Amino acid sequence: MNYLAHFAFNHDICQLEPEPYFVMGVALPDLWPRLSRRRRIRWKCVRAASSSDPRACRLRDGLLNHARTDRRFHALPAFVGWQRDLKTRVATDAVRRALLDFLVHVVLELAMDQHLLRRSPQLADRFYDCLQQCDYPTVEANMAQVAGVNARGLANLLRTFIGRRFMRRYTEPEALFGVVQHVLSLTAVRERPTDGLLREMLQSAAQLVDAATIWNGLAGGLTVGDSARKLPT
Repeated sequence: MNYLAHFAFNHDICQLEPEPYFVMGVALPDLWPRLSRRRRIRWKCVRAASSSDPRACRLRDGLLNHARTDRRFHALPAFVGWQRDLKTRVATDAVRRALLDFLVHVVLELAMDQHLLRRSPQLADRFYDCLQQCDYPTVEANMAQVAGVNARGLANLLRTFIGRRFMRRYTEPEALFGVVQHVLSLTAVRERPTDGLLREMLQSAAQLVDAATIWNGLAGGLTVGDSARKLPT
Protein backbone atom coordinates (compact mmCIF):
# COMPACT_ATOMS: atom_id res chain seq x y z
CA MET A 1 0.00 0.00 0.00
CA ASN A 2 1.00 3.61 -0.42
CA TYR A 3 0.98 6.54 2.05
CA LEU A 4 -2.72 7.35 2.22
CA ALA A 5 -3.92 3.75 2.20
CA HIS A 6 -1.68 2.93 5.17
CA PHE A 7 -2.92 6.03 7.00
CA ALA A 8 -6.60 5.35 6.29
CA PHE A 9 -6.34 1.69 7.27
CA ASN A 10 -4.57 2.37 10.57
CA HIS A 11 -6.52 5.40 11.67
CA ASP A 12 -9.94 5.21 10.00
CA ILE A 13 -10.49 1.47 9.80
CA CYS A 14 -8.48 0.19 12.79
CA GLN A 15 -9.12 3.42 14.71
CA LEU A 16 -5.59 3.79 16.05
CA GLU A 17 -4.70 7.15 17.54
CA PRO A 18 -2.65 9.00 14.88
CA GLU A 19 0.52 9.47 16.95
CA PRO A 20 2.93 11.55 14.80
CA TYR A 21 6.10 9.46 15.16
CA PHE A 22 4.18 6.24 14.51
CA VAL A 23 2.63 7.78 11.38
CA MET A 24 6.09 8.92 10.31
CA GLY A 25 7.47 5.40 10.75
CA VAL A 26 4.70 3.97 8.61
CA ALA A 27 5.39 6.53 5.88
CA LEU A 28 9.19 6.30 5.77
CA PRO A 29 9.61 3.04 3.78
CA ASP A 30 7.66 4.60 0.89
CA LEU A 31 9.55 7.88 1.17
CA TRP A 32 13.01 6.37 1.58
CA PRO A 33 13.83 5.81 -2.14
CA ARG A 34 13.62 9.59 -2.61
CA LEU A 35 16.46 9.94 -0.13
CA SER A 36 18.69 7.14 -1.40
CA ARG A 37 18.61 3.95 -3.43
CA ARG A 38 21.90 2.77 -1.95
CA ARG A 39 21.38 3.41 1.74
CA ARG A 40 18.82 0.78 2.61
CA ILE A 41 16.71 0.34 5.72
CA ARG A 42 18.14 -2.63 7.64
CA TRP A 43 15.03 -4.46 8.78
CA LYS A 44 17.01 -6.80 11.01
CA CYS A 45 18.14 -3.73 12.95
CA VAL A 46 14.59 -2.38 13.09
CA ARG A 47 13.27 -5.63 14.57
CA ALA A 48 16.04 -5.74 17.18
CA ALA A 49 16.05 -2.03 18.05
CA SER A 50 15.29 -0.72 21.52
CA SER A 51 15.45 2.81 22.86
CA SER A 52 14.65 4.86 25.93
CA ASP A 53 13.32 7.60 23.66
CA PRO A 54 9.55 7.08 23.18
CA ARG A 55 9.74 8.86 19.81
CA ALA A 56 12.23 6.27 18.53
CA CYS A 57 9.99 3.48 19.85
CA ARG A 58 6.96 4.84 18.05
CA LEU A 59 9.00 5.30 14.87
CA ARG A 60 10.05 1.65 15.09
CA ASP A 61 6.44 0.58 15.69
CA GLY A 62 5.41 2.44 12.56
CA LEU A 63 8.15 0.87 10.44
CA LEU A 64 7.12 -2.61 11.55
CA ASN A 65 3.45 -1.79 10.99
CA HIS A 66 4.24 -0.79 7.41
CA ALA A 67 6.14 -4.01 6.74
CA ARG A 68 3.50 -6.28 8.25
CA THR A 69 0.56 -4.58 6.57
CA ASP A 70 2.31 -4.59 3.19
CA ARG A 71 3.03 -8.31 3.46
CA ARG A 72 -0.64 -9.02 4.03
CA PHE A 73 -1.79 -6.58 1.38
CA HIS A 74 0.48 -7.94 -1.34
CA ALA A 75 -0.80 -11.47 -0.70
CA LEU A 76 -4.52 -10.58 -0.77
CA PRO A 77 -6.45 -12.40 -3.52
CA ALA A 78 -8.05 -9.05 -4.46
CA PHE A 79 -4.71 -7.34 -5.06
CA VAL A 80 -3.30 -10.35 -6.89
CA GLY A 81 -6.43 -10.41 -9.04
CA TRP A 82 -6.24 -6.70 -9.80
CA GLN A 83 -2.70 -7.14 -11.03
CA ARG A 84 -3.76 -9.99 -13.31
CA ASP A 85 -6.77 -8.07 -14.60
CA LEU A 86 -4.79 -4.91 -15.26
CA LYS A 87 -2.30 -6.83 -17.37
CA THR A 88 -5.13 -8.12 -19.54
CA ARG A 89 -6.49 -4.60 -20.09
CA VAL A 90 -3.35 -2.97 -21.47
CA ALA A 91 -1.01 -3.55 -24.40
CA THR A 92 1.52 -5.61 -22.49
CA ASP A 93 3.79 -6.50 -25.40
CA ALA A 94 5.32 -3.02 -25.32
CA VAL A 95 7.49 -3.61 -22.22
CA ARG A 96 9.43 -6.45 -20.63
CA ARG A 97 7.62 -8.68 -18.13
CA ALA A 98 9.64 -7.52 -15.11
CA LEU A 99 8.97 -3.85 -15.87
CA LEU A 100 5.30 -4.56 -16.50
CA ASP A 101 4.98 -6.32 -13.13
CA PHE A 102 6.62 -3.33 -11.42
CA LEU A 103 4.42 -0.78 -13.16
CA VAL A 104 1.21 -2.69 -12.48
CA HIS A 105 2.08 -2.84 -8.79
CA VAL A 106 2.90 0.88 -8.63
CA VAL A 107 -0.15 2.17 -10.52
CA LEU A 108 -2.56 0.05 -8.50
CA GLU A 109 -1.20 1.39 -5.22
CA LEU A 110 -1.41 4.96 -6.55
CA ALA A 111 -4.94 4.33 -7.79
CA MET A 112 -5.88 3.13 -4.30
CA ASP A 113 -4.70 6.43 -2.79
CA GLN A 114 -6.58 8.33 -5.49
CA HIS A 115 -9.72 6.30 -4.75
CA LEU A 116 -9.49 7.12 -1.03
CA LEU A 117 -8.80 10.81 -1.57
CA ARG A 118 -11.77 11.20 -3.90
CA ARG A 119 -14.01 9.82 -1.17
CA SER A 120 -12.34 11.73 1.67
CA PRO A 121 -10.87 15.00 0.33
CA GLN A 122 -9.30 15.91 3.70
CA LEU A 123 -7.34 12.66 3.96
CA ALA A 124 -4.08 14.03 2.55
CA ASP A 125 -4.10 17.08 4.82
CA ARG A 126 -4.82 14.90 7.86
CA PHE A 127 -1.80 12.79 6.93
CA TYR A 128 0.50 15.77 6.39
CA ASP A 129 -0.75 17.60 9.49
CA CYS A 130 0.17 14.58 11.59
CA LEU A 131 3.66 14.29 10.10
CA GLN A 132 4.23 18.01 10.54
CA GLN A 133 4.07 17.59 14.32
CA CYS A 134 7.35 15.64 14.28
CA ASP A 135 10.72 17.27 14.81
CA TYR A 136 12.52 16.43 11.57
CA PRO A 137 16.12 16.35 12.90
CA THR A 138 14.89 14.02 15.66
CA VAL A 139 13.35 11.73 13.05
CA GLU A 140 16.63 11.72 11.13
CA ALA A 141 18.64 10.83 14.25
CA ASN A 142 16.16 8.20 15.42
CA MET A 143 15.97 6.61 11.98
CA ALA A 144 19.76 6.22 11.94
CA GLN A 145 19.62 4.52 15.33
CA VAL A 146 16.56 2.33 14.77
CA ALA A 147 17.19 1.28 11.17
CA GLY A 148 20.98 1.06 11.28
CA VAL A 149 21.29 3.31 8.24
CA ASN A 150 22.90 6.60 7.30
CA ALA A 151 19.88 8.92 7.37
CA ARG A 152 21.76 12.11 6.50
CA GLY A 153 19.51 14.47 4.55
CA LEU A 154 16.25 12.97 5.79
CA ALA A 155 15.23 16.07 7.76
CA ASN A 156 15.55 18.28 4.67
CA LEU A 157 13.64 15.74 2.56
CA LEU A 158 10.81 15.72 5.11
CA ARG A 159 10.58 19.52 5.06
CA THR A 160 10.19 19.46 1.29
CA PHE A 161 7.86 16.45 1.14
CA ILE A 162 5.50 17.73 3.83
CA GLY A 163 5.73 21.35 2.72
CA ARG A 164 4.67 20.55 -0.85
CA ARG A 165 1.65 18.42 0.16
CA PHE A 166 1.63 17.05 -3.36
CA MET A 167 -0.75 14.19 -2.60
CA ARG A 168 -3.62 16.66 -2.41
CA ARG A 169 -3.37 16.54 -6.23
CA TYR A 170 -3.76 12.78 -6.48
CA THR A 171 -7.32 13.22 -7.69
CA GLU A 172 -5.84 14.70 -10.90
CA PRO A 173 -4.90 12.03 -13.49
CA GLU A 174 -1.93 14.06 -14.73
CA ALA A 175 -0.56 14.32 -11.21
CA LEU A 176 -0.49 10.53 -10.88
CA PHE A 177 1.09 10.28 -14.31
CA GLY A 178 3.89 12.54 -13.07
CA VAL A 179 4.33 10.43 -9.94
CA VAL A 180 4.78 7.24 -11.99
CA GLN A 181 7.37 9.00 -14.14
CA HIS A 182 9.17 10.15 -10.99
CA VAL A 183 9.12 6.63 -9.51
CA LEU A 184 10.68 5.30 -12.70
CA SER A 185 13.37 7.96 -12.48
CA LEU A 186 14.35 6.66 -9.02
CA THR A 187 15.03 3.16 -10.36
CA ALA A 188 17.91 1.79 -12.37
CA VAL A 189 15.51 0.84 -15.19
CA ARG A 190 16.58 2.43 -18.46
CA GLU A 191 13.60 1.22 -20.45
CA ARG A 192 10.69 3.64 -20.45
CA PRO A 193 7.11 2.79 -21.47
CA THR A 194 5.23 5.21 -23.68
CA ASP A 195 3.21 7.99 -22.09
CA GLY A 196 0.12 6.48 -23.70
CA LEU A 197 0.69 3.14 -22.00
CA LEU A 198 1.19 4.75 -18.59
CA ARG A 199 -2.01 6.77 -18.92
CA GLU A 200 -3.90 3.68 -20.05
CA MET A 201 -2.65 1.74 -17.05
CA LEU A 202 -3.61 4.50 -14.61
CA GLN A 203 -7.09 4.82 -16.09
CA SER A 204 -7.67 1.07 -15.96
CA ALA A 205 -6.30 0.79 -12.43
CA ALA A 206 -8.73 3.47 -11.25
CA GLN A 207 -11.59 1.29 -12.51
CA LEU A 208 -10.36 -1.77 -10.61
CA VAL A 209 -9.49 -0.63 -7.10
CA ASP A 210 -11.95 -0.67 -4.23
CA ALA A 211 -10.96 0.18 -0.68
CA ALA A 212 -13.72 -1.83 1.01
CA THR A 213 -12.46 -5.02 -0.62
CA ILE A 214 -8.97 -4.40 0.76
CA TRP A 215 -10.15 -3.48 4.25
CA ASN A 216 -12.25 -6.64 4.43
CA GLY A 217 -9.33 -8.74 3.25
CA LEU A 218 -6.89 -7.21 5.73
CA ALA A 219 -9.32 -7.44 8.62
CA GLY A 220 -9.96 -11.11 7.87
CA GLY A 221 -13.39 -11.05 9.45
CA LEU A 222 -12.27 -9.29 12.66
CA THR A 223 -14.42 -6.56 14.14
CA VAL A 224 -13.11 -2.99 13.98
CA GLY A 225 -12.21 -3.20 17.66
CA ASP A 226 -10.31 -6.43 17.18
CA SER A 227 -8.56 -4.97 14.13
CA ALA A 228 -7.33 -2.04 16.14
CA ARG A 229 -5.87 -4.38 18.74
CA LYS A 230 -4.43 -7.10 16.55
CA LEU A 231 -3.61 -6.00 13.02
CA PRO A 232 -1.29 -2.99 13.23
CA THR A 233 0.99 -4.07 16.10
